Amino acid sequence: MDFIVGILGGFIVSRMTETLSELHGGTKTPALSVASDALILASRRGRLSKVKRLLEVPGIDVNLQDLLDQNKNTALIEASLNGHTEIVKLLLAMPGINVNVQNIMEYTALIKASKYGYPKIVKLLLNAPGIDVNLVNHWQDTALIEASDRGRTEIVELLLNAPRINVNAVNSGGKTALMQASGNGFGKGYPEIVKLLLAAPGINVNLQSEYKHTALFWACIDGRTEIVKLLLAVPGIQVDIVDEQGNTALTMASMRGHTDIVKLIKNHKKNQKKRRVRGVARTIPKMKQAQVRAAERVYKPGGLEYKKLHDKYYRDAKKQV
Repeated sequence: MDFIVGILGGFIVSRMTETLSELHGGTKTPALSVASDALILASRRGRLSKVKRLLEVPGIDVNLQDLLDQNKNTALIEASLNGHTEIVKLLLAMPGINVNVQNIMEYTALIKASKYGYPKIVKLLLNAPGIDVNLVNHWQDTALIEASDRGRTEIVELLLNAPRINVNAVNSGGKTALMQASGNGFGKGYPEIVKLLLAAPGINVNLQSEYKHTALFWACIDGRTEIVKLLLAVPGIQVDIVDEQGNTALTMASMRGHTDIVKLIKNHKKNQKKRRVRGVARTIPKMKQAQVRAAERVYKPGGLEYKKLHDKYYRDAKKQV
């Protein structure tokens, strides 16, 4: 189909026209449909001047999906996944452009650009009217999940600044962007992306994937010490969550031989317990405080009976921790 772009201004090859005719429903396909298909090819190959000429064809369909390719990409998807920034600009300026078209595997231009690492194109797409940042592909991956999995730090930052971004979206394996950035079972992990995600409003560090693994589990599996430190510093992190096999993040790190991570988690658990005990010692529950004040009216503060009553309340409160 490559030769169509070069000869469009002259004549249309009848055999190509007949092929397109069958794909478009059996009737003779007009030159306009051929021009739209040629636009997809020119966008894929980065032929800027040819794209400009084709976009001048009256009535050209900029949202046409490639009927001769198994992926069914539009010109915008092709330009985005191949990193052709100037072509993306031209296409986005066209009236009626649909930035949310999904191909056969449900990839959008934004998901493709995020996956393959083109921040300039991602920025252009995020500024396009009507862009949906939370659309998912066939595997339920959002643009944010793809970018986090591939270590695209700049793109993750751009996506996190998008209105209505869902930072806790899960893919078909139950994994979130945070889990993908924390570890994937193959030794990967991206601390800078984890930092960005942990700073995002509403992030949930305790979500569990298909095998009941949290982000902490994945970091422990891959031995990502720096990421484990970042996760343990999050208020509300649950280190004793159990997976389908009955393992915790601690036992997982121990089985994998990550001794530095084992020490980190053990120290975290010790410090957590100390903080709880100190909290109880400082503030007996209000109901019990009221009882203590009532006891003060009966027993002299500091006396033996008062001390017994106070100690009983303290022990009861400690059991609640």
